[in-house]
Amino acid sequence: NGRIYEDYSKDNHTNAEIMPHEQLLWMHDQNYTPLSSAVGVIRDNSLYLLDEVVLISAVSRQSALEFVEKFKSHQNKHVLIYGDPAGRAGEKHGHSSDYTDIEDVLRENNWRFTRKVKKAHPAIKDRQNAVRSKIRTAEGVCSLFVNPKKAIYCDKGLATVQLQKGSTFQEDQTNEYQHITTAIGYCV
Repeated sequence: NGRIYEDYSKDNHTNAEIMPHEQLLWMHDQNYTPLSSAVGVIRDNSLYLLDEVVLISAVSRQSALEFVEKFKSHQNKHVLIYGDPAGRAGEKHGHSSDYTDIEDVLRENNWRFTRKVKKAHPAIKDRQNAVRSKIRTAEGVCSLFVNPKKAIYCDKGLATVQLQKGSTFQEDQTNEYQHITTAIGYCV
């Protein structure tokens, strides 16, 4: 059927919510629209995608403002940032980047952060396979869970993203939910 994450199913759904003490993982794909980021936590070696920030035609600074507003009452103010290595563009020349813009907003709002962004993009197939193995292992073990009511794009993306026509691994860029699955892949 062409679905990249064909094992993603109701088995991966949860109604769990973020607890105030938990460390947030914030995953980004630096795409202009929709600017998509997923918010998750780790519990027992499983990744729980329990919220998201998705903005149409936005820049990273706006996404960060949305994040600090949405999580202003969250008690654990240390967030791990994952995402697209392309978001680092400009930094080696002393310019601001998507990440420095995000980090400035976090700092201004008394958040601490650790940037976990790799220097280079993983191979697309490796990123997809890493996500697939969290969705369901060959032994049938699921270690990736999504709250479909709060992380709507995460759920829709994992359920619908397909391969580009004729490609064995490239994602169909016309699916607006594709970007958040890429963000999830950078974290996994």
